[in-house]
Amino acid sequence: MIVDQVKAQARGITSSDVAAAVGLSNALVPSGEFISKKFDANVYTNAVARRVADIGDAAVKLLGDKPVLIRDVAVVEDGGAPETQNVTVNGEPAVYLNVLRIPGGIRFRSWTP
Repeated sequence: MIVDQVKAQARGITSSDVAAAVGLSNALVPSGEFISKKFDANVYTNAVARRVADIGDAAVKLLGDKPVLIRDVAVVEDGGAPETQNVTVNGEPAVYLNVLRIPGGIRFRSWTP
């Protein structure tokens, strides 16, 4: 996402305001608990956008009665960090996970009910 500083300043919005709006509008939010005779489960409200462009529909703030949407002050596009490294095993793409032993570190134990 690229915030247009001119458009944002004209509406009294900072980049931090836009970042906060993205965080609030793109989350799984706990909304309650489902309780039945057989099991209990936490219930979440899914506010995760289905498409990247949908993130632009989230409100940053109200100016009078009109909401200022993210798309009004920023360009929302699908992107990512440029690839800097790659790992292959036998010529196939793979994932490298480096595990370090730290003296005094936390121990993980498996638990079976």
